[in-house]
Amino acid sequence: MSNYLLYGSEMSYFSGKARAYLRWKDIEFEERNSDEEFYNEICIPRIGYPMIPLVITPDDQTIQDTTLIMDHFEEIEDVGPSLIASGPVQQLVARLIELYADEWLLVPAMHYRWEYDAKATVTEFGLNMMPRMSIEEQQKAGADMASSFSGSGPILGIHKHTKGAVEKSWRKLLSELDTHFRHHPYLLGNRPCTGDFALVGALYAHLYRDATAGVLMRKEGIAVAQYVERMMFPRGGLIGDYLPEDTIPKTLIPVLSRMMKEQMPCIDVTVRRLATWKLGNPDVDIPRMIGEHEFWLEGVSANRGIFPYATWLFGRARELYDNMESNTRKEADHLLNQCGGGLFCEIPINAPVKLQDFQLQWA
Repeated sequence: MSNYLLYGSEMSYFSGKARAYLRWKDIEFEERNSDEEFYNEICIPRIGYPMIPLVITPDDQTIQDTTLIMDHFEEIEDVGPSLIASGPVQQLVARLIELYADEWLLVPAMHYRWEYDAKATVTEFGLNMMPRMSIEEQQKAGADMASSFSGSGPILGIHKHTKGAVEKSWRKLLSELDTHFRHHPYLLGNRPCTGDFALVGALYAHLYRDATAGVLMRKEGIAVAQYVERMMFPRGGLIGDYLPEDTIPKTLIPVLSRMMKEQMPCIDVTVRRLATWKLGNPDVDIPRMIGEHEFWLEGVSANRGIFPYATWLFGRARELYDNMESNTRKEADHLLNQCGGGLFCEIPINAPVKLQDFQLQWA
């Protein structure tokens, strides 16, 4: 095997993140479909559970998590252009956007897909899983696979009474992103950063490609749709620079403010509850969910799951902040004050975690 292999799907949230990154990084790779054979013969034997995207290196290493995929290539010298922002405050913003996109934008993405386009999604799931089987077999396979996704709404905070709040929040964010991308081609200037790949992963498969959300994006956020197309289908050689002097565009402040208002209180609960959970379960593997908590969105309250994985992404952002030199920290604090992000600095990380051997582990 001379090239990298990417196993993913056009309709997969995180596959878009990995695919766009590999294209911009100018990595020679072959994308293969994540069908039934892949899950049974490659994915589960290698990592222990069904999950995409998955990258296999030419020397047969397996990398699953998209953040670790980007880490892997950014650590290799002379492989494509660097896609880590040049300034420390810009790097912090990139990690904050990654946390926001990976963990929070799942809410509008999953809502629009399963509220409005469930039938089409089931059909595509079946075609993807069993491309050589009959239509009837594909429909059954699609319905079986879809059940695990369509039923995940409540644990993400998607309920009948939150429908209006989810859609109101998304349309506001879509407008804020549209304003930004009318002034800047990417988050931090003329070159995509790691945060851009997380964002386009959140946008592409569900909110751009699915029918209902895609029409809404083109109607109310055409600059966002054009951004998705730039990110997913880069034109070789057209890569510029990040904004000079560690500048953060003013047009990103509303986006970061929405993150701090909506997501950061949930992160606070997650980090604190995980520390409490560890005290009672010191020798137990960290599960994907450890109970539920109340959250608020556009004035509406509901329950959602507590997902320890978010603690890892949050910890990566806080590590950057905590290690900043004093002058840089002042610049970061000024930005955080502008977007109501004081809570980000105050959350105590008493049970740090790491992602290793395809599992979340205590650091």
